[in-house]
Amino acid sequence: MIKQQLTHEEKILLKDIQQAYENIMLELGNTEMKLQILNLKKNELIKSIEQYQKNQEEIAKSLQSKYGEGSIDIDKGEITIY
Repeated sequence: MIKQQLTHEEKILLKDIQQAYENIMLELGNTEMKLQILNLKKNELIKSIEQYQKNQEEIAKSLQSKYGEGSIDIDKGEITIY
């Protein structure tokens, strides 16, 4: 087996490539963590939307039961019955 020394430039080049690879892997890990956090936040927001939609439906049913079928002008606080 023959061993030869790499040139100084070759060692620097290989170390630079290795460091760049490690930096990319670290950044990928950080990005994945951020994505996980964003997905958790997204799921929380979806649950909130679902809850608000459920509340809206319950209020609509309550108002329809009280006033009958119609349309509501929220700004005026009026309901027009059909």
